[in-house]
Amino acid sequence: YRINTGEINKITSPDTTSFQGIPAKFGEMTDLLKDLSWTDYGLFLSDILPDTKKDVLRDLEKLEGNRIYRETIIEQYVKDMDPKDIQRIMRRIERNYNKFSDSEMRTKHFAREETLEQLNSLLK
Repeated sequence: YRINTGEINKITSPDTTSFQGIPAKFGEMTDLLKDLSWTDYGLFLSDILPDTKKDVLRDLEKLEGNRIYRETIIEQYVKDMDPKDIQRIMRRIERNYNKFSDSEMRTKHFAREETLEQLNSLLK
């Protein structure tokens, strides 16, 4: 990311010897990077997962994986879906959550809340 121009450069090579950056404080970097999507970071699930879209959406509905995985699924697979399909995913998340044991519910509670909040924001 170039602070002066606001330009985002994609790194196509692992060669970092030519990288020229400027010093920045952690807070400044956090502010600059907070609005970048996982796609902007170069994370494409379809490039690293052999799973079908249906399999990936099933992972989301079962609250599988970590926050980054679920956010990336929403960003790359769900965000352009029809609102009725998004609502169906939300209902499936609730249904699957209610099937969890008490200990699983405690573990998945925040994942459920975050995921439903992100999905709900797509409906606005």
